[in-house]
Amino acid sequence: MTITLDIGGEGRHAKAFNLNYRRHKTLDPGRGELIPRLIVGRAEAIPLADQSVGRVIVERTPLRAAALAEIARVLAPGGRVVLVHVPLPSVDRHANARRLLGGRATLRRRRLAGQWVQETCIHRTSSN
Repeated sequence: MTITLDIGGEGRHAKAFNLNYRRHKTLDPGRGELIPRLIVGRAEAIPLADQSVGRVIVERTPLRAAALAEIARVLAPGGRVVLVHVPLPSVDRHANARRLLGGRATLRRRRLAGQWVQETCIHRTSSN
């Protein structure tokens, strides 16, 4: 079974485990409801074993160096990371992630909930 981890998640991805320090949803719909498949924690200290996650999703959650190091630690060889953030003028918000995580990256801009976002998918090869 491949584990999907949604960092900062509140249940939008049905099969993902949601890493969040809060127990209740903060976004509509469902504001105030319990977050499903919750793992209480923060991205800077993911409470999972090394190379135990096949897919990591990070949407609109800060990408600090400590969080990227933890993502690299828990991501299995051949795993994927999906980063989704609102773009900033003249700044590539995912450059550090691509550099630190290595692997093959694809970038695109798309609309999400009526807003333009930068999406980067990183596929970690077995040799990373």
